[in-house]
Amino acid sequence: MDTAEVDMDDALPSYTREIDAFRVAARAVARDIYRAHLSAPLASEPVTEVRARVQDFGSRLIDYLVDLGDLVEYRGRLLPSPALDRAENSRDALATYAEGSERRSSLAWFLGACRDIADGVLKGEDGFRLLRARDPRGLVERWEHLMREAPILEPCRLFAARALASQLNVPRVIFEGGAGVGVVLQTLLGDARLAARVDQIARYHFTELDPALLAVGRAGLTRAAPPSLVEALWFRRLDLDAFARDPEASGFAP
Repeated sequence: MDTAEVDMDDALPSYTREIDAFRVAARAVARDIYRAHLSAPLASEPVTEVRARVQDFGSRLIDYLVDLGDLVEYRGRLLPSPALDRAENSRDALATYAEGSERRSSLAWFLGACRDIADGVLKGEDGFRLLRARDPRGLVERWEHLMREAPILEPCRLFAARALASQLNVPRVIFEGGAGVGVVLQTLLGDARLAARVDQIARYHFTELDPALLAVGRAGLTRAAPPSLVEALWFRRLDLDAFARDPEASGFAP
């Protein structure tokens, strides 16, 4: 399909405002992670050695702060700019961000949680597993709210649903990897202009690695979907990394 044909004009003005607000909050979190975990090694060691030790997340964080001008090179080291030294802490920035809309609340929580688990992630631990250890039940509830409500994700939800609908002119077999709590189908079903097209779904492989998210997706769609779609839905736990290496071993034909 030609993705340029998916009409997103109605979503872009509000998205521009949301992304600007999000960037302020995210930058504050990145700065606090730097202060807590990266400032000392970057001041005393070559950046190549630090990158090798802090995993992909840490290396990308360093690139992000360099791109923003928060870190500057000086005599072979990366040092904080004056703006970074003067910046407000992320707790204040996140409070301001969340006050802008209740729909931002879960994203603000996850940004703060990313700051709090950064030490483990920089050492190579799985972030979602660390978050679950902090709040098993609350994590799934916040994730569902984030995926369904966060304004910054609205264009993603709309684009995926509209792109799917554009292909439902004939019966289709659909595979969705990382389907989470089912926001693609939920968004499609919530659009009165497009919802009837789900009748063209012959089979929908709804796959997700996390069992709790898969259960939430199954429950929500079973309640909201018309009978024809419920019958077409196949829910399955799937590791996309393993699937990419060997699709047939995962039980899917080419």
